[in-house]
Amino acid sequence: MIKHRSNADELENLRANIVRKMSQLDVKLPEFAKIVGIKYMLLRRIMYDTENQLYFQTSLKPIADYFNVEISDLLSCPHVPQYVPLIGLNEAESFINHPAQFVNHERMILSEKFVHTNAFAINIENENNNCPYKIATFIIKPEDKIIIGYYSIFKNKDNIIFGKLESISNNQLMIRNVENNNVFEIPGSSANVIGNAVRIIVDEDMQSVALT
Repeated sequence: MIKHRSNADELENLRANIVRKMSQLDVKLPEFAKIVGIKYMLLRRIMYDTENQLYFQTSLKPIADYFNVEISDLLSCPHVPQYVPLIGLNEAESFINHPAQFVNHERMILSEKFVHTNAFAINIENENNNCPYKIATFIIKPEDKIIIGYYSIFKNKDNIIFGKLESISNNQLMIRNVENNNVFEIPGSSANVIGNAVRIIVDEDMQSVALT
């Protein structure tokens, strides 16, 4: 087998990407090797070789193909461009609780920046005629932080709402519903945030723009 000396940082980046994906899939190394289509012993050497050696880069091609990136991306960045499932707003809670069920989701979109291992995206159609966009895709980071000015997924009893938190007064949350631009007030004690939008896609070339 042909080997070449590689920068230790590149190897660590490669390993970080593999470990993160295995964690997302909740699988061990042998199973991940089968998923990717690479020999287990080769993958094991890539992950655990203490001499910081990489096998000839053509051997890394199945891994790059699986991530849908170039080999150079795997080696240069510990957070490769991330594909996230595009789901319905009503599926958000289910995804957060059981992300592995959506790994092979039929609709995936690209986020040029790594957001979170279990990040996902939702499409929101705006009914307000004064809004600059009618349909936008928001990339969501699963978290429970309540932050003024953020576009967030709120869970209130049995309802899930996507809106922008405009203010908090006397433990009352003033939220502007993104879908219809209506502002409503709910008690902070009864509202939970299950995800915050960190990027938005509104143009046809699917380039995302940071919200935070």
